Amino acid sequence: MWLIIKASGVGVFDANPADPFAALIPKYDLVFTYGGGPPVVNAYRALGARECVPIYNGLDATTHFPVKPKACYLSDLSFLGNRLPDREARVDEFFLNPAAARPTRRFLMGGAGWDDKAMPENVVWRNHVPTSDHNAFNCSALAVLNVSRESMARFGYSPATRVFEAAGAGASL
Repeated sequence: MWLIIKASGVGVFDANPADPFAALIPKYDLVFTYGGGPPVVNAYRALGARECVPIYNGLDATTHFPVKPKACYLSDLSFLGNRLPDREARVDEFFLNPAAARPTRRFLMGGAGWDDKAMPENVVWRNHVPTSDHNAFNCSALAVLNVSRESMARFGYSPATRVFEAAGAGASL
């Protein structure tokens, strides 16, 4: 019997020690995690996992490839990511603050939930960007920024899906 844990199984390490899931871990022959590397593997083994194997993102060249840029996505720097509590401070630091410091540059943000976020005038927000437009979004900027969620960055070893999408589209990362 095996178990697949999404998001590096981060919740296991932050959860209440009385969480009933922790008691189930030793009952599985194999735990697959979405990324995580040695810190996550060691933590699962400490919780009694017999074996823990991280599965990392990759590139599918049949879906992520260079395309012609679209005028609506032209920018100096673009960022694509939904607004999440453990990402927002990092977006401020690595995207919005640099945008405020470079008012003559064009910054493009795509992703849901940013509608009430204060942004510098040179930031254009596009809300949800359909998957079918991800290649154009990534090909239309001089550079693409990925901002990992804090929970993923904390454990490392888990390059985000968006990094592979942008690389496949030939973006400068």
